[in-house]
Order: sequence, then C-alpha cells, then structure tokens
Amino acid sequence: MESRTLVVWMLFGVLSVGCSSSTITDDAGADATTDAVVDVSSAHDAAPGAEGGIADAKADAPVPDASGCSYSSDAGQCNSLPSPTKVAVGCASSPPPPSGGTVVDGVYVMTQADWDSSNFDGGCPANQTHGATLEICGDVLEWSDLDTTNSSFVGSFVFAPNGSQLPLTQFCPGASAPYSVGYTASGTDLWLWLTYPNGPTLRMHFTRQ
Repeated sequence: MESRTLVVWMLFGVLSVGCSSSTITDDAGADATTDAVVDVSSAHDAAPGAEGGIADAKADAPVPDASGCSYSSDAGQCNSLPSPTKVAVGCASSPPPPSGGTVVDGVYVMTQADWDSSNFDGGCPANQTHGATLEICGDVLEWSDLDTTNSSFVGSFVFAPNGSQLPLTQFCPGASAPYSVGYTASGTDLWLWLTYPNGPTLRMHFTRQ
C-alpha cells in the first residue's frame, strides 16, 4: 500500500473543483483562481499550526492498538471499512462554527458535505461528490474516503479532543504530524470541518449507525 497521509492526499486532489474556475479567498484577503483542481501543492512543506499548514513529518511513536475496532485489519491495509457511498457536495452560507462535544464509539456514515461559501468568490465549486465512512473506537479513528474522481483514501488515526478541535495523528499508512479538524458531536450526529491547506473548508455531516 502506498504510504501517504490524509493531508498529503488532500494536497494532491482529494476533491477536484470541477470544470469551471472558482476563486478562493485566503485569510489575508488575497484571491487565488483555481481551475480543475484546488491548487494546494505550494503548502506541502508548510509547518502545522496557526497558519493552517502541514508537515510531512514522520513520528517514531509506537503503533496504537486498534484491535478493539470492528473494522481493524491485518490484511495489508489499514482497515476493512466498506467503500463509502458518495453524496453531492453543496454550498453552505455562514455555517455554524464547531462546538466540540463527546465523541461516541461507533460507525459513522457521511450523509452531507458542504463547502463554506465564504471561502469562494463567485460561488462554490460545482459538480462535486464525496463519500466517507468512519469507525471510532476509544482513541482510534478508522477512515475510508472517496472523492469526486473516485480516488480513495483508507487510513487510521489516534485522536484526543481539545475544545472544538479534534487533532488527528495518522499511524496507518505511515505516520504523520497531527492535523486538527473542527468538530461538533451531539447524539448520533458528528460534524467535521476539514480545512484545506490553502483555505477552503469542507463541512461533513456523519450519522452514527
């Protein structure tokens, strides 16, 4: 299996932006026009932290025990979660901010995904689809993801909620520095705010099965 991190996968096309051009407005107010795919390759070597960059650092920590996960796998892949069903990606105007909450063990299926329209001038990217299935067991999060072009990602993470943020540290395939996503957990609902290294945010809604 190719050893890549979730964020590196995001950098090189986890979601294509579609055939039409869209303009992304960054935190400094500058505009960057994208065509066909979100161009985030320049952020590849940025450091993690307040500026939203990432590091492709490798961790030497022991591999966490994921044996308690129903979909853990020793068959040459990180987990055996089924390939997710994709949904159309929408456009949300002023979505609520993440608020944290108690993350409950279980399998979660993505039922909705929306770009934050404030990240774009002239409308959100069109013709997008996305699918994801998660399993949460203790401090382990198993992830199976499918994007518009049917490019897939299967990975395993440890996490430790911190306020409204959910820092994810990948341990399969390969290891990565922590990448933090916003989250809200309430009842059977789990919302994740996945912010790309060049600014746009995808808000994903999951329902616990």
